[in-house]
Amino acid sequence: MSRDEPFPLSHFSPRLQAVICGEFGGRCPSLQEVAAIPDARWLTTPAIGPALLRKIRAVGQCEECPAGPLSDGELLARLAALQEELRLLQQAVRTAIPARAGGPRRLLPRPASGHGPQERRSAARAPADHGWSTNP
Repeated sequence: MSRDEPFPLSHFSPRLQAVICGEFGGRCPSLQEVAAIPDARWLTTPAIGPALLRKIRAVGQCEECPAGPLSDGELLARLAALQEELRLLQQAVRTAIPARAGGPRRLLPRPASGHGPQERRSAARAPADHGWSTNP
């Protein structure tokens, strides 16, 4: 693969394709142009984390990108890279969003029907029968 060939955008999601093209004024860059952008600059874009940056860099390194299914080792390596990227994103969100005074608010799963506090309260406070009737 020549460095003057267009960067293979089809290997990436439409969102990432838009980010890459956006860095080059809306046009598809060459492999050389993508390689010339420093890692620090790529990492400042919201859609690109360490795992995607490794994938971008790998495109220029290999002669032919694998088209077939991944091996177990490749899948595990990809999983590890994605988990690391997720950890970094979670850390960035925690530092970007200040914690509330009472600590972080944890969202709990909704209880199954009939077992939540609302159902218990309504059953415990059923209206009393005072003998009143709405029918004459």
